Amino acid sequence: MKTTLFSFIFSVFFAFVFAITGCSKNDLSNPAVPEKEASELPFENDKLKMELISTSIPGGSSVNDMHFFNETTGIIITYNGKIYKTSDSGVTWSVKYENKSNNQPLLQILFLDQKAGFAVGGDEYNYPGHTAGGVILKTSDGGDTWANVFQTDGSIKCNSIAKDNNNNLYVIGNANTQKSDKIFKSNDGGITWITTEYKDFKLSKIAFTGKFGFCTGGAYPGTGKIYRSVDNGGSWNESKSFSDTDWTWDLAFKDSIGFCIGNNQSIYKTEDYGETWDLVHSGTSYKIDFLTDKSCLVWGGGGWSGGDFGHETGSFRLTTNGGKDWVDYSFKKEIGALRSSSFYAATEGYVVAGKYLIRVSVK
Repeated sequence: MKTTLFSFIFSVFFAFVFAITGCSKNDLSNPAVPEKEASELPFENDKLKMELISTSIPGGSSVNDMHFFNETTGIIITYNGKIYKTSDSGVTWSVKYENKSNNQPLLQILFLDQKAGFAVGGDEYNYPGHTAGGVILKTSDGGDTWANVFQTDGSIKCNSIAKDNNNNLYVIGNANTQKSDKIFKSNDGGITWITTEYKDFKLSKIAFTGKFGFCTGGAYPGTGKIYRSVDNGGSWNESKSFSDTDWTWDLAFKDSIGFCIGNNQSIYKTEDYGETWDLVHSGTSYKIDFLTDKSCLVWGGGGWSGGDFGHETGSFRLTTNGGKDWVDYSFKKEIGALRSSSFYAATEGYVVAGKYLIRVSVK
């Protein structure tokens, strides 16, 4: 527990630093629209509806990622290395995986279809009773059972996973030292893995669209960057350097159009497969759900209750015209930052805020 708490505080600290840096450094040509009057749950207007499903989701604020197959069945992974599954729309959950010998965080989840899926994680630091290293888990039965298919030793964790246009898998290996991050690749459904790239750059997230691949990251203090592959992950080269951003984080694509978060604060957009990026909005931002070619939700933290151990109220921003205009929302109560989400349809999904599970319907 001590290990998990320390790692969690460490991660939150750097996220907070990046957010503050973004707020102080950005000279925005498109300044942030002030957030609307704070809302309460349940919430509904002419654009979307949000219903509170549970106030005690397992893992609470330690939920790192989630995947819902449909309205009733979903998976969540947590910072303390557990995997839970629900079959009743998140009302009840059962533990499907727990690493009792090595309390390694699980960070991102990816399902290829209704049965085959992966969860990646680990920690780049050693602690008493806790061994550093990365881990990749695989399920072949929709998340009911999980097997370890890859384990890295040393000061590196498996931070993000994605699939290319040829169904090859890629995983970022994020190290605790500069100039030692890696990209692992599997071309046999996750059975075997090889190291394909070695970057002198701190990597954070990986994503693919068509034959194009993208890796975000950066360093604090430093310059946020995006690495791009134009050959299905065969080679990677720097395609964008952000002078006003120390770190790029989540990103999502639909064909040639994509959105990316910088410094947990700025939202950038590309319309040409990452050749160029433009700042389109600003506001505390952690997670992107790119739903249609016009509709995109960006989840965030909102206001801060104050003090060293305060809480974020939770906020999000929505565009329905491809990023030209955004509407910002925040919450009155301190429900916590909205960091994990999953949409099983273009207009239907779930988001986690602290210990709350919320069902979202976009109109």
